[in-house]
Amino acid sequence: MALYLKTNHSLIDAVAFGFAVGSCWVATSFGVNYLFEGKSLRLFFINGGYVIVQFTVMGLVLGLFL
Repeated sequence: MALYLKTNHSLIDAVAFGFAVGSCWVATSFGVNYLFEGKSLRLFFINGGYVIVQFTVMGLVLGLFL
C-alpha cells in the first residue's frame, strides 16, 4: 500500500484505496475460505469487517504521513 500511495494521492484517495483493498481482496478471500469450511455468515461479517476497518485505517495513516 505504501508503494502505491507514495505517489501524490489525496487523503480521501488513500482511505478509499485502503477500504478497497480490505473489502475487495482480503475480505473476499475470507469469504471463499468460509464457504469451503462451512463457517457461519455472522463470523464472516465479524472477521471481514475487522479487516476492512484495519486496511481503511492503514490507508488513513499512510495518507497522512506520505
